[in-house]
Amino acid sequence: MDIQKIYRPFLIYFRRQRLEFLYKLFSINESTNLLDVGGDFFLGAS
Repeated sequence: MDIQKIYRPFLIYFRRQRLEFLYKLFSINESTNLLDVGGDFFLGAS
């Protein structure tokens, strides 16, 4: 059993929720510059 296959739907859902919250909190739009300072590469759709 691959535990990552079980976790993936939860990771995708909660990541999307966190990003939506941050977009609203900081009024992020197309003209906003962001600096990614860490973490792992994440492909939520795959």
